Amino acid sequence: MCNFSKLRFFVVFSLLFASFALSVRVVNGQGRAKSKDVIVDSLFRNRDYGKAIDYLNELLLEYPQEPTYHYMLGVSYVNATKNFTKAIEHLDFASTKEVPNLVYYYLGIAKHRSYKFDEAISYYRRFVISGGDPSISNQQIELLVSQCENGNFMLRYVYQPKILDRKPVSHVEVNQFLITKSSEGNFIPTPKDLLTPTDIKQNHSSFIFYPNNPKPGDRIVYSSYGNTTSFGKDLFMIEMLNDGFWSKPQNLGEIVNSKYDEDFPYLSSDGQTLYFASRGHYSMGGYDIYRSVYNSSARQWSTPENLGFPFSSTYNDYLYVPDNADEMAIFVTDRNLNSDSLEVVLVKVDQNPIRRTIDSNETIRSIAQLTPEVAVVQRPTVEVEKPAESKPQQVAKTATFSAVENDPEYARALAGGFTQQMRADSLRSKLETLRARFDNITTAEARRNLEAQVVVVEDNLLIAQRNADLFFAQASQIEQEYLTGKRKPIDKPTSTFTTDHPDFLYQAQFAPTVFQADELSRLAQLERSAPQIQRLRDQIAQSQAQLNTVKEQYAEESAEYADQYKKHLDLLKRFNVQLAPNINRKKKLYSDCISVALIKAGANNNLDIKGHIDRANTHFRSATAIRNNATKETMVESEYEALLIDELGVLRLEIAFAKLWEMQLFEQQLLSRVYKLEQSIFGYTLPSESTTPPRQTIVESKPIESTVQKPLIVRMEAQTIEAEEFTFEQDKEPPFKLLDKSPYSKDNPFEKHDPLPEGVFYKIQMAAFSRPIAFDFFKGLSPISGEPVNDGRVTKYYVGKFSSLSEAEKALPIVRSQGFKDAFIVAWHNGRSITLTRAKGLEEVSALRSSGPVSRDTTRIEIAKDNKHFVIQLGAYSGRLPADIAQTIRALAPGKDIVRKPDNQGGFVYSIGSYSDLNEANRIKDNLVASGIKSAFVVAVDLDN
Repeated sequence: MCNFSKLRFFVVFSLLFASFALSVRVVNGQGRAKSKDVIVDSLFRNRDYGKAIDYLNELLLEYPQEPTYHYMLGVSYVNATKNFTKAIEHLDFASTKEVPNLVYYYLGIAKHRSYKFDEAISYYRRFVISGGDPSISNQQIELLVSQCENGNFMLRYVYQPKILDRKPVSHVEVNQFLITKSSEGNFIPTPKDLLTPTDIKQNHSSFIFYPNNPKPGDRIVYSSYGNTTSFGKDLFMIEMLNDGFWSKPQNLGEIVNSKYDEDFPYLSSDGQTLYFASRGHYSMGGYDIYRSVYNSSARQWSTPENLGFPFSSTYNDYLYVPDNADEMAIFVTDRNLNSDSLEVVLVKVDQNPIRRTIDSNETIRSIAQLTPEVAVVQRPTVEVEKPAESKPQQVAKTATFSAVENDPEYARALAGGFTQQMRADSLRSKLETLRARFDNITTAEARRNLEAQVVVVEDNLLIAQRNADLFFAQASQIEQEYLTGKRKPIDKPTSTFTTDHPDFLYQAQFAPTVFQADELSRLAQLERSAPQIQRLRDQIAQSQAQLNTVKEQYAEESAEYADQYKKHLDLLKRFNVQLAPNINRKKKLYSDCISVALIKAGANNNLDIKGHIDRANTHFRSATAIRNNATKETMVESEYEALLIDELGVLRLEIAFAKLWEMQLFEQQLLSRVYKLEQSIFGYTLPSESTTPPRQTIVESKPIESTVQKPLIVRMEAQTIEAEEFTFEQDKEPPFKLLDKSPYSKDNPFEKHDPLPEGVFYKIQMAAFSRPIAFDFFKGLSPISGEPVNDGRVTKYYVGKFSSLSEAEKALPIVRSQGFKDAFIVAWHNGRSITLTRAKGLEEVSALRSSGPVSRDTTRIEIAKDNKHFVIQLGAYSGRLPADIAQTIRALAPGKDIVRKPDNQGGFVYSIGSYSDLNEANRIKDNLVASGIKSAFVVAVDLDN
């Protein structure tokens, strides 16, 4: 009994002690958890996500089902690491529980960064539908959705570049690894002389490519906020002048600069190809890499072209620097590292990249990592012949991707796809511009007109995108046929093209890689008529000489002249019948195939070659204009002249092929024929328009694959490269500025009774008040001036001091964007108020009088004695003048400015001029009408009114 009691007492005591010990442990555990909660909450509020990850992982070990911890850990992985697989795992779990609605936003970000764009769009939409969050605007979500849509398109056909090396570096030493193989300059941190007060306030830091021993004509492109952060970072350019000063910084304009940040520019050695990073334009997220080419004749940059995946990714891709030979490029990205460092990647440039369809997300992410290839030592192998009975059955070899490049049908499909895609992208940009104008619509009629324009652009966009998809699908099908052995590879030429010296283009060694077999046979058939055409040329020359002799001996009304003229026309008819099919078929074949040759040669940005193509197209348009203007009496002679100009265009296309294939002797022969034909048509040879500087000769160029020691990224020699002090030209105060803060105060009030200069002068009127207003009412707009009217009872307020209407037109949208939607431009002449039409006319006349010679013509344009001049009005357009119309105008009216004036419908009226001679204006107008610009007509401007 006694023993039993002791046993019972021991059991009860043990249970009580165990219960007490457990309660102590639970209390202590809850205390530790509460302590970690406090730490995590503090780290999360301060956005110190990296440190929060360790604490959250510890908490999840103790409370694995707590949704808040999963949510916070997923958000931390998104913001502090590149481990989006982990982020998705925790956010997926949290999204099924009671957690903040932001869980869908962060799931969208994680899927977005993982290249799962469709899933990301679904989560972004779900975030909005579920109520969103005040910290994330709908505009931000729409931008992210647009980036995902762009990413989906860029991943349709993927190119995998050859990566030679990569190296992690800190932000501050990136420029020391940017090797361009150029003796022309080096990358340095942006000098303080180029930084504005706003840049300094924003701690803006970047790099510029600084030329060694700068000389007149050298240019530097750099990024800056300018005077305001309203439009993000933009790209600016300065140029060294003949006096050794740097020009005033010029903004590269709205084509290159978006409303988001542009940074890290590199202007290549040709002085015209610009690479830069942007958060705007056609992006898949973060900074993407773009390329734009400057057109010296149009004086503008081309629409930026995204280099595409994998050079552009969902992360930040900062800088792309090809070497002078365009064989290798240095590329900077942060896709594989955390925020404290960047990665410099050395990549081999592929002039003819092959793009493939890839369905696997794992493969996409693998390509995006830019992993260098491992160098493999190629060892000679000795084959030992086996007995016949032991030989394995041979398997048919499939063609490699290099064989696909030589297929003209494939190249043509690819070229067609890129052409249609560029058109679709252009229409998509135009559509966005039109849709943005709905915000400023005030009448039902204007809305209906704009809706009709939007419908047309949408329809054309769908057609262009569908055509692009069909072309790319055709190219993909051809790739698959080569891979499966259904197509046989085309043999590559083995001899050098430099010494290739054919009699005709179709005989060139590279011709079979661009022209199909039936096209080559057609070209051969056409060239068989060359001797007969030449005989007709000689006969026409003799006939023309005889006609001139008869004209000198007899009057044009004489029977002798009429008889000789009839014989001459009969000869021209025979020539037209013989030459027309020859030239027209060549023109069609060459025009169709030149884009294929450009893509295969990787010469899309060769301005010299494209210059010949542009001149060929100009000749074709001129020939069309001659035919359209022909009358029944002049039909034969007009057709003869048009055919000769068409032939000149065909020769220009042949020169483009010759340059692509480096057939130097053949090119010289073609140039000789061009000069002779130009002399025959115009009486002189046309001036050359080539402005492309000669490329540096590469003395030694070894294939990278032939060496075991691959090129490595190395630090430049330890030396400090600094720019000399920037000294800028002393320029007048800019006519208009937008600052972060108003510069006006009691000590610096608005100008009143601002004296107006002589000549034409413009300002932008913003408002009129009868009471005093605050100095910061006009925000950062400057310079502000006031003009008291009605005996001082009312004051009109203006901004800007413009000497040209174009300057005022550029500033007007900025003024309206600051809240002054009713702002408009006003003009004065010698202190008297005048209409804008009158001011523009006087401005043009003043420019003509001061400019002297126009274009290459040395003849000065004089103003007619009756003090009138003439302009050709082209018509009204809703926005920018269409590119094809602008190109036609530049071809038919060289040297004339295209003037744009706003109309009352929200669009613009375009005109060209001015002309002092009515006959000359009518002649140009007739040519424009014949070329398809049916709305053109001549307007007389009286300078005395």
